[in-house]
Amino acid sequence: MTKYDLYLDKFSKHKLKITEYSYTHLKDFLRINFFGYNLVIGVELEFYLTPRNHNKINNDGDEKKIVQHIKDDELDKFIDLCNDHFFINKIGLIKREQGINQLEFSSFPYDNILELCEDLDSFKENLSNLANLNGYQISYKAFHSLDDCPNSLQFNLSVLDKNKTNILRSCSLFQELICNNLLDKTNDILIILAPSQLDYLRYNKEINKKLFSLGKYNSPVNLSIGSNNRTCAIRIPTFKNFKDYRIEYRVASSNCNHWLSISALLLSLCSLQIGISKYELIYGNAFDENYDHLTEIIQDIDSARDRFFNMDNNIFRHFLNICNNA
Repeated sequence: MTKYDLYLDKFSKHKLKITEYSYTHLKDFLRINFFGYNLVIGVELEFYLTPRNHNKINNDGDEKKIVQHIKDDELDKFIDLCNDHFFINKIGLIKREQGINQLEFSSFPYDNILELCEDLDSFKENLSNLANLNGYQISYKAFHSLDDCPNSLQFNLSVLDKNKTNILRSCSLFQELICNNLLDKTNDILIILAPSQLDYLRYNKEINKKLFSLGKYNSPVNLSIGSNNRTCAIRIPTFKNFKDYRIEYRVASSNCNHWLSISALLLSLCSLQIGISKYELIYGNAFDENYDHLTEIIQDIDSARDRFFNMDNNIFRHFLNICNNA
């Protein structure tokens, strides 16, 4: 194991402590600066449902054989089975996604972040058991084909006041703070959000151009914000109802450790980046040539490791100190 693997293994073993600390740190930040408002997070977790021992993409990104399709009626049957499950339907809903054999779990929003992490653990366990019982397996890998939609883990963020009213839409200050801080820190925390080499193909401009030409959903390639724009790192959908308003952070891959990823996200928000937004809304596709001036999301795992495992990175220092004091 490399020193980076040892660090990640150590962080994983202390994931509960790290998340508890990060959540407390954020709540203190909000209490001191924003009247005790509360961050609410929901997730959209994409995954492939595949027959056992199907042909799939290698970890290094080499395509070997054609992905084996599951019939539509069989996919629908499995979705219904999951959505009837006593635990899964309590915390969210599974539906089809755009890719071949690709499904998505959308959680309900959580105002208790520790409970969200615990429930995601239970969800994955129950999902895997249901798949195994029905002759399938679950894959959270970034790709099963470079011509098809990749998997991602999207974080949906809203802010509630003390009356549990969503104030995000009416508070431009909060929107700017969340967007500025998350995009500022994205490359610093990327190795946590994207832990395998295959994940970095999600941010590749040429792959995303090809997916767009095929009518497939895209992943972000740079630090960008868009309104209803799935090519951006942050998407702000349009909702008629204030209570549904949210900021979607679309960078993480499905196979990340959600405990550590959420912790990195919470710590990223704990900075007073107040003022005019540093990241203007973009139009068209984020991978278009007229946006080449935007900062790219790191394209390779080695650079992501170097960026995170650095004592100048305050989030790495937080993780390290928590483990050392555990």
